[in-house]
Amino acid sequence: MMKKWIVCGVFLAVLSVLPAQAFDAEQGATPWVDSEFAETRLLSAELNVDASGDGSFLLGWEIKLPKGWKTYWRSPGEAGLPTTLTWDGSQNVAEATLYYPLPTRFEIFGIQTYGYDKGVVLPVRVKVKDKTKPVHINAMASFMVCMDICVPLEAHYQMTLPSKPSAGRSPFQNNIHASMIKVPRVGRNPLYGLDYENVSLYGEPGNQRLVIDVVGRRLLTGADVIVEAGKIFRFGTPSFSLMGRGKKARFVVPVGSGRGKKGLSGQQLKLTLSDGWGQAVEFPIELASAPIID
Repeated sequence: MMKKWIVCGVFLAVLSVLPAQAFDAEQGATPWVDSEFAETRLLSAELNVDASGDGSFLLGWEIKLPKGWKTYWRSPGEAGLPTTLTWDGSQNVAEATLYYPLPTRFEIFGIQTYGYDKGVVLPVRVKVKDKTKPVHINAMASFMVCMDICVPLEAHYQMTLPSKPSAGRSPFQNNIHASMIKVPRVGRNPLYGLDYENVSLYGEPGNQRLVIDVVGRRLLTGADVIVEAGKIFRFGTPSFSLMGRGKKARFVVPVGSGRGKKGLSGQQLKLTLSDGWGQAVEFPIELASAPIID
């Protein structure tokens, strides 16, 4: 293991580059990559690339964390770094897309972050170039774990999946699919049972707030919203009120930072809504035409 000291925010942390671990074709996973801060491995939902299929399959990046530690979502909030995977050196891979299940909101000392405690499986959809040939995966995970200190880590995994008719079911297929179900869906669809009715921006730059009206099929007593708008913007904890017999909700989100004369006006947003029952939907929002209301 190679280590070097780096500064992460206000914390001094050690960056560990952990050695490659080979895929066990019978087990459906690489061995655990261990450090004192986390255990990680790469899973496969399949034991082979099905030559009769559509040329894609699911992997899963799994992390287990000691009590009190957490790792981060794609947008970590006011601290932390997102987990990323790179695929340099992989063979017969056309595309690999990493997905993030709905995170938990954490708040400590007034700092908000989004991520996962205990552990998580991040699904990956891999599309192959030629489904009649084997696939060699060479993956590097970069991630951060935090408790009293923040520790950036890297871990390397390798696996090869042969191309042949189905070789049986991976023992991790259910784990990966269960995690995929927790990934927010994208866009408006009546079948999702969750939507926004209105998004308005109030106040002057430096003291703005975003008002989001949400409607759901079920009671929204446990609903939440996460707003993303580029690296220069931060958002405070939303206030929350129920309407419409509990199936409508209004969120008021403080806009904590940002530059320019218009502040958040004109920005591209992502809203991730959750209904508190396991349903989550992501919406791209264009604020260019939204009025700034005093």
